[in-house]
Amino acid sequence: MELNIYLEGKSDILFLSLVIGNILNKELQFNKERNKCTINGDNCVVNLNTFDLKGDGGGVSEKSLLSLISHIKTVDLKLGIKSVIILDTDTPNHQDPKGGFIERDKYLKEKIDNENIPYFLIPNNKENGNLETLLENLVSSNGEPFFNCLKKYVNCLQSLENPIPPGISRIMDFRKTKIEWYIYMMLEKNSPQNKENNLTHLKKLWNLTHDDLLPLIEFLNKILPRV
Repeated sequence: MELNIYLEGKSDILFLSLVIGNILNKELQFNKERNKCTINGDNCVVNLNTFDLKGDGGGVSEKSLLSLISHIKTVDLKLGIKSVIILDTDTPNHQDPKGGFIERDKYLKEKIDNENIPYFLIPNNKENGNLETLLENLVSSNGEPFFNCLKKYVNCLQSLENPIPPGISRIMDFRKTKIEWYIYMMLEKNSPQNKENNLTHLKKLWNLTHDDLLPLIEFLNKILPRV
Protein backbone atom coordinates (compact mmCIF):
# COMPACT_ATOMS: atom_id res chain seq x y z
CA MET A 1 0.00 0.00 0.00
CA GLU A 2 1.15 3.54 -0.76
CA LEU A 3 -0.33 6.62 0.94
CA ASN A 4 0.31 10.21 -0.17
CA ILE A 5 -0.49 12.99 2.30
CA TYR A 6 -0.48 16.41 0.62
CA LEU A 7 0.24 19.51 2.71
CA GLU A 8 0.73 23.23 2.11
CA GLY A 9 4.43 23.58 2.89
CA LYS A 10 7.53 22.68 4.84
CA SER A 11 6.16 23.76 8.25
CA ASP A 12 3.12 21.53 7.78
CA ILE A 13 5.30 18.57 6.77
CA LEU A 14 7.59 19.00 9.76
CA PHE A 15 4.71 19.22 12.23
CA LEU A 16 2.65 16.39 10.71
CA SER A 17 5.79 14.25 10.71
CA LEU A 18 6.02 14.75 14.47
CA VAL A 19 2.35 13.87 14.98
CA ILE A 20 2.49 10.81 12.71
CA GLY A 21 5.77 9.67 14.24
CA ASN A 22 4.17 9.89 17.66
CA ILE A 23 1.14 7.86 16.50
CA LEU A 24 3.25 5.17 14.84
CA ASN A 25 6.04 5.30 17.41
CA LYS A 26 8.58 5.89 14.67
CA GLU A 27 11.25 8.51 14.05
CA LEU A 28 10.72 10.26 10.72
CA GLN A 29 13.45 12.00 8.75
CA PHE A 30 12.81 15.18 6.80
CA ASN A 31 14.35 15.28 3.31
CA LYS A 32 15.25 18.96 2.91
CA GLU A 33 16.32 18.53 -0.73
CA ARG A 34 12.91 17.17 -1.74
CA ASN A 35 10.90 18.97 0.96
CA LYS A 36 9.15 15.77 2.01
CA CYS A 37 9.06 12.97 4.57
CA THR A 38 8.71 9.28 3.79
CA ILE A 39 7.96 6.33 6.07
CA ASN A 40 8.90 2.93 4.72
CA GLY A 41 7.22 -0.10 6.28
CA ASP A 42 7.25 -3.78 5.42
CA ASN A 43 4.09 -3.56 3.33
CA CYS A 44 3.53 0.15 2.78
CA VAL A 45 5.00 3.58 2.08
CA VAL A 46 3.67 6.86 3.48
CA ASN A 47 4.77 10.07 1.72
CA LEU A 48 4.25 13.60 3.05
CA ASN A 49 4.41 15.96 0.08
CA THR A 50 3.73 19.62 -0.67
CA PHE A 51 0.79 20.75 -2.82
CA ASP A 52 2.94 22.10 -5.63
CA LEU A 53 4.11 18.56 -6.56
CA LYS A 54 7.61 19.94 -7.23
CA GLY A 55 8.71 20.17 -3.61
CA ASP A 56 9.06 23.97 -3.64
CA GLY A 57 6.62 24.42 -0.73
CA GLY A 58 4.94 27.43 -2.32
CA GLY A 59 1.74 27.14 -0.30
CA VAL A 60 -1.81 26.71 -1.49
CA SER A 61 -3.72 28.65 -4.13
CA GLU A 62 -6.80 27.76 -6.12
CA LYS A 63 -4.56 26.91 -9.07
CA SER A 64 -2.27 24.61 -7.07
CA LEU A 65 -5.21 22.97 -5.28
CA LEU A 66 -7.10 22.24 -8.50
CA SER A 67 -3.90 20.93 -10.09
CA LEU A 68 -3.35 18.65 -7.10
CA ILE A 69 -6.91 17.28 -7.14
CA SER A 70 -6.58 16.62 -10.87
CA HIS A 71 -3.27 14.81 -10.28
CA ILE A 72 -4.80 12.65 -7.55
CA LYS A 73 -7.78 11.71 -9.76
CA THR A 74 -5.79 11.01 -12.92
CA VAL A 75 -2.58 9.58 -11.46
CA ASP A 76 -2.70 8.52 -7.81
CA LEU A 77 -6.11 6.86 -7.79
CA LYS A 78 -5.49 5.08 -11.07
CA LEU A 79 -2.22 3.71 -9.69
CA GLY A 80 -3.96 2.50 -6.55
CA ILE A 81 -2.27 5.12 -4.35
CA LYS A 82 -4.43 6.36 -1.49
CA SER A 83 -4.23 10.15 -1.27
CA VAL A 84 -5.21 12.61 1.45
CA ILE A 85 -5.35 16.40 1.53
CA ILE A 86 -4.65 18.42 4.68
CA LEU A 87 -4.81 22.21 4.46
CA ASP A 88 -5.67 25.28 6.50
CA THR A 89 -9.28 26.37 6.86
CA ASP A 90 -8.18 30.05 6.87
CA THR A 91 -10.82 32.78 7.34
CA PRO A 92 -13.73 34.09 5.22
CA ASN A 93 -11.40 36.90 4.05
CA HIS A 94 -9.29 34.35 2.18
CA GLN A 95 -10.36 34.09 -1.47
CA ASP A 96 -7.79 31.91 -3.24
CA PRO A 97 -9.47 29.48 -2.68
CA LYS A 98 -12.40 30.62 -0.53
CA GLY A 99 -11.67 30.43 3.18
CA GLY A 100 -13.62 29.85 6.36
CA PHE A 101 -14.69 26.34 7.29
CA ILE A 102 -18.14 26.39 5.65
CA GLU A 103 -16.94 27.75 2.30
CA ARG A 104 -13.73 25.75 2.12
CA ASP A 105 -15.46 22.51 3.06
CA LYS A 106 -18.11 23.19 0.41
CA TYR A 107 -15.42 24.06 -2.16
CA LEU A 108 -13.48 20.84 -1.58
CA LYS A 109 -16.60 18.68 -1.72
CA GLU A 110 -17.50 20.21 -5.10
CA LYS A 111 -14.02 19.83 -6.60
CA ILE A 112 -13.40 16.32 -5.28
CA ASP A 113 -16.82 15.33 -6.64
CA ASN A 114 -17.44 12.06 -4.78
CA GLU A 115 -13.94 10.69 -5.45
CA ASN A 116 -12.34 8.82 -2.56
CA ILE A 117 -10.06 11.66 -1.43
CA PRO A 118 -10.26 12.22 2.35
CA TYR A 119 -9.35 15.70 3.58
CA PHE A 120 -8.88 17.53 6.87
CA LEU A 121 -9.11 21.26 7.48
CA ILE A 122 -6.71 22.57 10.12
CA PRO A 123 -7.08 23.45 12.99
CA ASN A 124 -9.89 21.00 13.92
CA ASN A 125 -12.03 20.33 10.82
CA LYS A 126 -14.85 22.59 12.06
CA GLU A 127 -13.51 26.06 12.89
CA ASN A 128 -11.68 28.83 11.06
CA GLY A 129 -7.91 29.06 11.45
CA ASN A 130 -4.62 27.64 10.29
CA LEU A 131 -1.61 25.67 11.47
CA GLU A 132 -0.44 28.56 13.65
CA THR A 133 -3.86 28.67 15.36
CA LEU A 134 -3.36 25.05 16.36
CA LEU A 135 0.31 25.37 17.29
CA GLU A 136 -0.32 28.31 19.59
CA ASN A 137 -2.39 25.99 21.79
CA LEU A 138 0.17 23.18 21.70
CA VAL A 139 3.16 25.00 23.19
CA SER A 140 4.92 22.60 25.56
CA SER A 141 5.22 23.26 29.28
CA ASN A 142 8.95 24.00 28.99
CA GLY A 143 8.22 26.57 26.27
CA GLU A 144 5.31 28.34 28.00
CA PRO A 145 7.36 30.85 30.05
CA PHE A 146 9.14 32.14 26.93
CA PHE A 147 6.01 31.97 24.75
CA ASN A 148 4.04 34.05 27.28
CA CYS A 149 6.76 36.72 27.13
CA LEU A 150 6.75 36.50 23.35
CA LYS A 151 2.97 37.04 23.20
CA LYS A 152 3.29 40.24 25.24
CA TYR A 153 6.08 41.43 22.95
CA VAL A 154 4.09 40.72 19.78
CA ASN A 155 0.97 42.40 21.24
CA CYS A 156 3.11 45.45 21.94
CA LEU A 157 4.44 45.46 18.38
CA GLN A 158 0.92 45.26 16.99
CA SER A 159 -0.14 48.28 19.04
CA LEU A 160 2.64 50.52 17.70
CA GLU A 161 1.59 53.75 16.01
CA ASN A 162 3.59 55.86 13.59
CA PRO A 163 6.47 55.86 13.17
CA ILE A 164 6.50 52.05 12.80
CA PRO A 165 9.86 50.45 11.92
CA PRO A 166 9.86 49.09 8.34
CA GLY A 167 10.76 45.59 9.56
CA ILE A 168 7.61 45.56 11.70
CA SER A 169 5.30 47.13 9.11
CA ARG A 170 6.24 44.39 6.64
CA ILE A 171 4.97 41.63 8.93
CA MET A 172 1.78 40.36 7.28
CA ASP A 173 0.82 37.70 9.81
CA PHE A 174 1.92 38.29 13.40
CA ARG A 175 0.61 34.90 14.55
CA LYS A 176 2.76 33.09 12.00
CA THR A 177 5.75 35.28 12.84
CA LYS A 178 5.23 34.62 16.55
CA ILE A 179 5.41 30.85 15.98
CA GLU A 180 8.49 31.25 13.79
CA TRP A 181 10.22 33.30 16.50
CA TYR A 182 9.24 30.76 19.15
CA ILE A 183 10.75 27.88 17.18
CA TYR A 184 13.88 29.84 16.28
CA MET A 185 14.57 31.01 19.84
CA MET A 186 13.80 27.67 21.50
CA LEU A 187 16.21 25.72 19.30
CA GLU A 188 19.98 25.86 19.53
CA LYS A 189 20.49 26.67 15.89
CA ASN A 190 24.26 26.29 16.05
CA SER A 191 24.17 22.98 17.85
CA PRO A 192 25.70 20.29 15.58
CA GLN A 193 23.13 17.67 16.62
CA ASN A 194 20.22 19.80 15.48
CA LYS A 195 20.34 19.06 11.77
CA GLU A 196 17.42 20.28 9.63
CA ASN A 197 16.40 16.76 8.63
CA ASN A 198 16.33 15.53 12.25
CA LEU A 199 12.92 16.07 13.87
CA THR A 200 13.89 14.92 17.36
CA HIS A 201 14.79 18.42 18.53
CA LEU A 202 11.33 19.72 17.56
CA LYS A 203 9.46 17.38 19.89
CA LYS A 204 10.28 19.38 23.00
CA LEU A 205 8.47 22.40 21.55
CA TRP A 206 4.95 20.93 21.34
CA ASN A 207 2.48 19.02 23.48
CA LEU A 208 1.53 16.19 21.12
CA THR A 209 -1.09 14.81 23.52
CA HIS A 210 -3.07 18.05 23.88
CA ASP A 211 -6.86 17.79 23.48
CA ASP A 212 -6.83 20.34 20.65
CA LEU A 213 -4.87 17.82 18.58
CA LEU A 214 -7.40 15.00 19.02
CA PRO A 215 -9.49 15.74 15.87
CA LEU A 216 -6.37 15.54 13.69
CA ILE A 217 -5.10 12.43 15.49
CA GLU A 218 -8.47 10.71 15.04
CA PHE A 219 -8.42 11.55 11.32
CA LEU A 220 -4.86 10.26 10.91
CA ASN A 221 -5.67 7.05 12.80
CA LYS A 222 -8.34 6.28 10.20
CA ILE A 223 -6.04 6.69 7.20
CA LEU A 224 -2.61 5.59 8.43
CA PRO A 225 -1.49 2.01 7.93
CA ARG A 226 0.40 0.39 10.76
CA VAL A 227 3.90 0.33 9.35
